[in-house]
Amino acid sequence: MSLYYETIGDRNLPLLVAVHGLMGGVEELKFLESLAQKFHIIFVDFNYELKKKNIATRDLKTVDYDHGSDMIAELLHKYFNGQQAYFFGSSYGGKIIFDFMAKFSDLYLGGVFGDISPAPAEDTEFYKLTYNVVPQLDMTQNWANLKKQIKKLVPNRNAYSLLTSQIYYPKVDGPAIWRTGIHKLNEVMSELQINNQWTLLDKMTPSKNKKNIILVAEDFSSISAQSLKRLQESGFFELIIVPKSSHFINITHHQVILDTLLTLINTPTST
Repeated sequence: MSLYYETIGDRNLPLLVAVHGLMGGVEELKFLESLAQKFHIIFVDFNYELKKKNIATRDLKTVDYDHGSDMIAELLHKYFNGQQAYFFGSSYGGKIIFDFMAKFSDLYLGGVFGDISPAPAEDTEFYKLTYNVVPQLDMTQNWANLKKQIKKLVPNRNAYSLLTSQIYYPKVDGPAIWRTGIHKLNEVMSELQINNQWTLLDKMTPSKNKKNIILVAEDFSSISAQSLKRLQESGFFELIIVPKSSHFINITHHQVILDTLLTLINTPTST
């Protein structure tokens, strides 16, 4: 798998590497361009080649997320002279950066993580609300009835919106089809090595005194109470609860992310 990337900002500014979520791409990170006067921003896209394929035949299993951190490190060495960087990662982008912290602490200066933890996705309420209902859906229904069924099974508004946005009808009379393989996400996530990362904490020790901030959704859809307590006790992360938010912090709370990222360069770090 090739790693596509774009950059913006003066090359002499501190580096900021931005990593999207499991089904995202550079487009969901472009709000960070407003920081181009403070950072030289590297937008990485692991799904760039996948998005060239027909939306009905995309296979998320072809994306090698488990080696995402290795590819970012190679990018920094090859094109940026091994320069240290700050990081932003939302959802599974955050998991890639956790992996990076454990493997490449010499390149890591600090990071902001959007609603993610080292815990496996199966432990989260968001996972249960969203992906466990997929096998129950009757895709032969018309659009109005299918939406009603999804809403009944998935009361979480953002999870409901995610599911409905990934369905389309190639023919007016159906059946409905999934756009991007979202109906296989639970299977894809469970098979990833970076899904369960609690064992990485010991390897993150060199990055413990750097500024590592997790923005936690107020509805705790992606971080369970047990995971939150474990993170607090680890001493590795500063946890900030974001009011009126869900897992989609990177879409709904841009200003919180921008302000938090700016604290990285205003805080001394241990290198």
